[in-house]
Amino acid sequence: MLNEDHRVALVNFAQQNLNRDWSRVIFLDEKTFPRVLGWISSDGPGELVQIGGRMNGAQYVRILNDILLPGILDRYAHPRPITVVQDNSGVHTCRIVRTWLEAHRDEIEMLPWPAKSPDLNPVENVWGLMVQQWQDELPENGFNRNVENLYGHCNR
Repeated sequence: MLNEDHRVALVNFAQQNLNRDWSRVIFLDEKTFPRVLGWISSDGPGELVQIGGRMNGAQYVRILNDILLPGILDRYAHPRPITVVQDNSGVHTCRIVRTWLEAHRDEIEMLPWPAKSPDLNPVENVWGLMVQQWQDELPENGFNRNVENLYGHCNR
C-alpha cells in the first residue's frame, strides 16, 4: 500500500525526471519464475541471465560485472555514464553492490528510484507479456511448464 510519503516521492520523481532522455536508460529487474535477471532499453532487450537459487549481493555483482556491464557498454559505447534503473530490493542496495557501483560510477549512473513503484519500470510489462505468451503456447495439461522451457522461450 502506498502511504502519503510514497505518493509524494512518486510525484517528486515524476517532476524531477519529466525532461529526462529515457532513450539512454537501462531498466534492470529480476523475475522470480523462472529466476532470471534481464534488462531492456529503448533499443530493445538486453541480456537475460538465469539465476541459480536465491540471488545475493555477491552473485549480483558477478552478473553486473561479467554479463550486464559488458553488454550495456557494448550497446552504448558513448557518452557515459549510462543511466540504469533497478528497484530497491536488499540485493540491489547491499554494501557489496553499492561499493561496486561506486567503483563504476564513470560507466553507470544509478537513477534513484522511488520505493513501492514497480509499475514505473517498463521491464515489469515485458515479464508479464513473456509469461502470458509462454502460458498461451503450452498444452492445456501444463506438463511442460518448467524453468528450462520458460528460459528457452525468453531467449527466442
